[in-house]
Amino acid sequence: MFLLGCEGASAGSADDEGTSSGSSGTDVEASTAPSPTTTNTTTTPSEGSSEDSSSSDASTGITDTTGDPVDACDEPVEVPDVQNGTPTKLRTWPEAHIADLAIDGEHRRILSGRRAGPITFGTQTYEQHVTDKLDEVFVASVDAAGEGLWLAPIHCTGVCTVREVTAAADGNLVVVGWFDADLGIAGTVHRPATSSARQGFVAKLDATTGAVLWVLSMTPESSDPYGEAKQVVATEDGGALVVFDHEAGTWQVEGESLGEPAGFDSAGGVAFLRLDADGALEWLTLAQETPTTLFGVRSAGATRLADGFAAGLYAEGGIDIDGSVYENPMVPSTGHIVRLAEDGALVRDDMFAFGEFTDVGTAPCDDVIVLGDSQGGFEELERGPFAARVSAQGELRWSAQLATGQFTPAEELAVDPAGQAVAVHGLYGMDDTFGVTKLDADGQVLWQHVVEVGYFGHALVAADGLLGAAVFAGYLGTLSVPGIPATNGNGVFLLDLAP
Repeated sequence: MFLLGCEGASAGSADDEGTSSGSSGTDVEASTAPSPTTTNTTTTPSEGSSEDSSSSDASTGITDTTGDPVDACDEPVEVPDVQNGTPTKLRTWPEAHIADLAIDGEHRRILSGRRAGPITFGTQTYEQHVTDKLDEVFVASVDAAGEGLWLAPIHCTGVCTVREVTAAADGNLVVVGWFDADLGIAGTVHRPATSSARQGFVAKLDATTGAVLWVLSMTPESSDPYGEAKQVVATEDGGALVVFDHEAGTWQVEGESLGEPAGFDSAGGVAFLRLDADGALEWLTLAQETPTTLFGVRSAGATRLADGFAAGLYAEGGIDIDGSVYENPMVPSTGHIVRLAEDGALVRDDMFAFGEFTDVGTAPCDDVIVLGDSQGGFEELERGPFAARVSAQGELRWSAQLATGQFTPAEELAVDPAGQAVAVHGLYGMDDTFGVTKLDADGQVLWQHVVEVGYFGHALVAADGLLGAAVFAGYLGTLSVPGIPATNGNGVFLLDLAP
C-alpha cells in the first residue's frame, strides 16, 4: 500500500484547523545586526597531518564533511563580500498556518496557507471568502515592503490545501495541491468528472490580480485511491513540471484547457507531468512501486536543469522509473536523484543508501544539492539533517551535517545562482526551535541562526536571487529571532534575511 508522506501537526502545519475570527499582520524591523550563531568550522589539515577535512564545533554539533572545491564549469557568479544572514524584517500574522513560500522575479513574496477570518498585509485587509467554515486556504502576493497586492481564496466542499506555488516564466503563478470535491479558486469553480477523498489540482493564476487562468485536476476512476500534486517546477515556455504522489489505480488528468482527458494506470508512486503554458499535458513519466517496495515511493522535491529536470525520491526496496527497475533490498531506506530529459525520458538514477531526501535544488554545472535525513548511515554522517552536492555524473562532491539527533527533521532548501544553499531544519531533537543554515558552494557553513518558535512543526525558505532569503514558519508561544524583539502569540511569521 502506498502511504502519503506526513508533516508534523503544529501551529505551522498547512492542514491544521484555525480557531480565531481574525488575523492582522505585525511588522518589526531589525534593531541590531546579530552575530551569526556559527561560522565556518571546517579546518584544513596541515601537510602530513593524518586528520581528514571533517571538523566539528562542540558548541553546536555541526560537522562539515567536505570534498574538493567544485571546479568552475559555468561563468562564475560574484557573491557579496559579507554574508552573515542578518535578519532585516519580521512580519507576523496570528491564527494562520503556512503552506508554501515563493519569491518571484519582482521580489514579491507569494504566500500560501490557511487563515481564520480576515488577514492583513500592510494596509490591505482581506475578508474570508467563505463564512460557513472555520478557515480558508489562500494564495497571496505581498511586495518587498510588505504591502498586500492581492489574495486569492481557495475553498472546496470538504478539505483542500496548497502544497507548492512557483513563479512561471511568463510572470504568472502555478499553484498545486489537493482537494476532495468541488474546488473554488478566486471565484472560479472546478468540478472534476470523478472525485475521491484526496485528489490533485494544478492552477495558473495571473501574477498581477490573482485571477484564475486555468485549472486542471488529477482524479481517480474510483473514489478509493488518494493523490496530491505535491511539487511544481517552472519551465521556460510558461508551463510547468508537476510532481503528483498517488496510490495505485487508474487516474485521469482533465480540465477545460485539455479537451479529452488523458488517463494513466499506475501501481502507485510518483507521476511527473509536463504541462505547457495553457495547461495541456505534453508528457507523463512514472516512478512506480515494485513487488519489493515496502512503504511506497515518495517525492522529495524537484528542480530545473539546463536540459531537463531533477527530482528527489525516497523508497524502501524497489522502484520502477519509466520501465527501468532499480532494486536495493539490503538497505531499507534509499534516496534517489532522478534526472529526466526534456521529453521526460530517464537519463539516470543515482541511489544513496540511508538518505531520506526532502528537497533538491540546482547548482552550477547542472549539479544538484539535496537536503535530507541521513538515517545514521548516509556517507557516515550521524542521524539528522544534512545537505549534499551531487554532480551531473552522480558523483558526491561534498556533504555537510546541519544538526544531529533523532526526530530532527530536514525541512526545505533554497539554492541561489552561485550554488549557495540556505536550509531550514530541526535542531538536535528539540521541539521548540529550528535552524536556518547557509552553506557556500563548497559546502562550508557560512552562518546559522537559531529561531525559537515555542513549538516547531514546519518551516519554508525561498531565495531572492543573491539578495538574501525569506523564511516562512509557524509559531506557538514565544517567537525569538536574533536581533529582533521577542513576541508571543500563535500564528505564522515571515522573516527576511540579508545574504
